[in-house]
Amino acid sequence: MTSPSTSTTANTSTSQYRSFGGRELQLNIIDYNRDSFEIQIINKNYSYERSFRFKAIVTLALTYLAYIVSSSSRLLIVDVASLLTLAYLIYTTIELVKSEKILFVAEFALQITTEKSRRSSIFIPATNIKDVVINEVIDDLAIKYVLITRTKGSLSHSKPIIAMFKSLQPRIECLEIVYTHFLKKLDLER
Repeated sequence: MTSPSTSTTANTSTSQYRSFGGRELQLNIIDYNRDSFEIQIINKNYSYERSFRFKAIVTLALTYLAYIVSSSSRLLIVDVASLLTLAYLIYTTIELVKSEKILFVAEFALQITTEKSRRSSIFIPATNIKDVVINEVIDDLAIKYVLITRTKGSLSHSKPIIAMFKSLQPRIECLEIVYTHFLKKLDLER
């Protein structure tokens, strides 16, 4: 599903927020018309985080290489720890989230897109959307808030809830703005 095209100018608003972990986030809301909108949250620290992780990977790889070349008797624990740390850094660099986006077209569907080193999307037909709510979650003894879509119909058996913006984890202030926007646009049975 791509962004709807309209003959009129879309109404756009931009705000700055923070994530639960302290990242700087940019919230973009684009109203295409009364029945469709796009909400995007962008990780403003993405370039910095990515370059920092690349530098850490290069530093660890060069240090490990120097250890291999200079050491006549290597320790297995150093090899395992270095390779596991290197693998973890590479994985977290690949999984670093650049942005998360919601595209909603009334009576058609909701599409949730997460952009990392690749894009992944979840498509939810409008007939399967029961409700959109802010849910309170306890994670590692901390209270976080998550915007979720409750599903109905055949989708509810495999995915009763689908979290939105779960990777960037915006704080409640940002989620309240998004939720209020959903309430204005969605015509869901309550």
